[in-house]
Amino acid sequence: MKNKVIFLGAGSSKAFGLPLTGEIFPMIMDGLKNKTIFFENDLEEENQKERDGLKEFIQTLYPGIDQLDRNDFPMITDTLSLIDHLLNTGNHLGKNARTQELIYSRNLFEKAIFEVLKVPFNQLIYFTNDETPELLKQFTDWIYDNKKDVYHSVISTNYDIVVEQDLYNRLLRDDMNVPEKVDFGFSWRDPDKGHIVLRPQDPFFGIYKLHGSTNWLRCSLCNHIYINVIGSIYFQAFRKEIDQSNTCHCGNAPLSTLIVAPSLARVINDDNLPQIWNNAFEQLRTADEWILIGYSMPPEDLVIKSMFVRAFHAREDKPKITIVQKSDAFKPRYEALFGPVTYISGGLEEFLENTVNQRGIDAVM
Repeated sequence: MKNKVIFLGAGSSKAFGLPLTGEIFPMIMDGLKNKTIFFENDLEEENQKERDGLKEFIQTLYPGIDQLDRNDFPMITDTLSLIDHLLNTGNHLGKNARTQELIYSRNLFEKAIFEVLKVPFNQLIYFTNDETPELLKQFTDWIYDNKKDVYHSVISTNYDIVVEQDLYNRLLRDDMNVPEKVDFGFSWRDPDKGHIVLRPQDPFFGIYKLHGSTNWLRCSLCNHIYINVIGSIYFQAFRKEIDQSNTCHCGNAPLSTLIVAPSLARVINDDNLPQIWNNAFEQLRTADEWILIGYSMPPEDLVIKSMFVRAFHAREDKPKITIVQKSDAFKPRYEALFGPVTYISGGLEEFLENTVNQRGIDAVM
């Protein structure tokens, strides 16, 4: 059986209707202005309080934000990195500020990010898939239909679950147990029964989320992560009411989300993520082929760049490497690291056209 790594950056989700990283901050600002975020509570007064709180914090962090064109808004990753740096160093944002206020503002940012990353189409398990983009169907068909001949490791920097959810749905519709067929790179807690799910011995494919996920919730006491294969559950972490849905089976509440912002000074405090990173590295080290889709290898992702370089040099037989982008802009960046690569500048559409039609990506220059 062949082993292939599919590495997904923000550009891959953009192909399915989700925003690029640079589009998230403007969408949050639009949502605050138009009152299209923070609306799930029954009390509009509470929703508006959260919107006002995030607005005030943004204006404190970026006093000139109102004078900027939306294309010049800060990157959301830079913003989260700045906030995390303040929290990690114990520094405050201003006079008489309190750490708890900074934590609250950080949580509001996470909530806003998750809300703008909602999948713009229905992904229910037994839905007829009329709304599912054809491109997504083709992509997951390619992975799912070849599962007996090729082991695909999907490594993702994205918080959204648009690709993997379609794979989970296919397994469920075929009456298969997702925990037995998908390796997440670490042991996790089952949301229904509460038991610890170990990594499967013979999975169909792997899903490794390097920066967190909208279908995860983390317990700060037992340190286990819940994974919900039915859909996103981030909203449970922000509910004011404490009940079974946001309480860990160990008794601790409330559960929290888990987002790691890519930065040059990254600090990972969760014990589960290093396991995912180590297992993702092992997949890169041993795979026959790497396919990187919609990932530009930005400078702030120094840790990811290091992972690629180490995996590349930790093997005698180099992998076949295919880069899928919407332009040639990042081709020199990849050739500097890996030498000659197969570079597809027509995006996921061109990649799938050649793959689905079985012409092979070798034909694409």
